[in-house]
Amino acid sequence: MYKIAMVSMMALLLAGTSVSTASAGGRTNRAVTSEKGGGAVADTLQRETKMGLKPFTNIDIAVELADVTFLTAADYGIEMSWCDERLKPDYQVKDGKLSVFTRQHGSLGLQRAIGGQVIIYLPETAVLDQVSVKTDLGGIQIADRNITSMQAYCDAGEILLNRVSMQTLKVDTDLGAVQVLDSKVSRSTSVRGDAGDILLCGNIQGTVTIDNALGDVRMETTAKADTYQYDLTVDLGEIYVDGTEYREHCARQGGSSKLKVRVDAGDINVIFAGSNALDPGAVKTDIPYKAYIPYGLSYVVSSRELYYYGEPVRGFIDRTASGSGSKDRYYNRGVDSDVFLQAKYDQGKLSGVEEMSEKQIKEVFGSAEGK
Repeated sequence: MYKIAMVSMMALLLAGTSVSTASAGGRTNRAVTSEKGGGAVADTLQRETKMGLKPFTNIDIAVELADVTFLTAADYGIEMSWCDERLKPDYQVKDGKLSVFTRQHGSLGLQRAIGGQVIIYLPETAVLDQVSVKTDLGGIQIADRNITSMQAYCDAGEILLNRVSMQTLKVDTDLGAVQVLDSKVSRSTSVRGDAGDILLCGNIQGTVTIDNALGDVRMETTAKADTYQYDLTVDLGEIYVDGTEYREHCARQGGSSKLKVRVDAGDINVIFAGSNALDPGAVKTDIPYKAYIPYGLSYVVSSRELYYYGEPVRGFIDRTASGSGSKDRYYNRGVDSDVFLQAKYDQGKLSGVEEMSEKQIKEVFGSAEGK
């Protein structure tokens, strides 16, 4: 599998926004400062969590200055965080559809604001029909879902779909990378980007259309070459099909699936029957997350990437439920986070998850420098 990229800070810098991180209460928050001026807001987040929502199969999200994440949980729920009341999302569940939206859109004239978050909690067995997610400034991360029709729109931020099975997929982004990893699309895929690399990797079949103005396009599929007809065009860059290089244009007839890619500036790389392409059903996580879900610990984008109430986990330590003292350590040095956790047991039974003290972190993981 490909290494999962972190949310691009460069994308926000190019958009005229400076980004920094600030640690608060053991959590890492992303602070965003606008150069346009205007009314200042407090750099703290308000948070609202509601579990036990009515079941839903359709989702429609339209928010700004917020990352959107889907997490596996024991029940349907939503968690929202925001820094200014004008950015507070509203939500409702009606007729099997969850709607999440920010009432006021456009420039709010904020001098300083912390990027918020919308987390959708879903049971592992939940199957979604129609899903539409739009963020003005923020990323989208969805993993381990079965979705009939998926639409993702992002003005500035990265879109990451990991181990997602879909019939149709439509992605539209102005600034930021698009990654669809270890996923399946059976009918149609449409991806449009203005600036950012596009990567599709998995069981990708049907009609695939990719249009990218600035950035590389790479598609690696489990399908064999003779199942595809393709039309690949680049104005400034190179084209590679299974390692063979072409200039400007490359086409092939035949095959039930269709691939059309156009890039203004960047390379096109297409790999059939790729060794890195995996069907989502063939990928398994190696963290036994289910036991920890009631205590806020879950996983999202890839194997061994943990989240605690929506924040990435850098270190986690557990011991066997037998109370023998045997410990399993987890240390993700690539995560930009100060969250270190430990499991709590009561007479050999898991009773919760808590954050580790600085002394415990040093004793178990050593120095936290070089994160």
